[in-house]
Amino acid sequence: MGIIRTTYEIITEESAAEGDVAESGYLDEEGTEYDVGEAIYLLEGCEPSASFFHVGIWYTMYGEQDSHTGEYENVSYHLSRGERSSEKEPHALTSGWTEEEERRIYEGVTRKGVRECVSVSDNDERLQ
Repeated sequence: MGIIRTTYEIITEESAAEGDVAESGYLDEEGTEYDVGEAIYLLEGCEPSASFFHVGIWYTMYGEQDSHTGEYENVSYHLSRGERSSEKEPHALTSGWTEEEERRIYEGVTRKGVRECVSVSDNDERLQ
């Protein structure tokens, strides 16, 4: 089991012209814990950040253009390798993915990526 953190970026016509994003940040900075099967299900349809496996790949669902605002919103999912949990417990690590688990997720996502990625932001009022 491991943690998946979720980020977003909003691209406007103006920000694209400057080669940047208009807004970005975390949708779920602390992350949510998943097992390998749940992670594959969550990430199916997302595009990996690389065409070959390596530790640290993230997965992005590229949004379609909003017909009202002209903006695009992309949502990315980041597999956590484990981090220091707090200053009080500097040697304790949060739950992280092993290299083997990350590889299994990558293989599952790239082999089955046929449906839309489930976004944890679906219930985020800011994005409605």
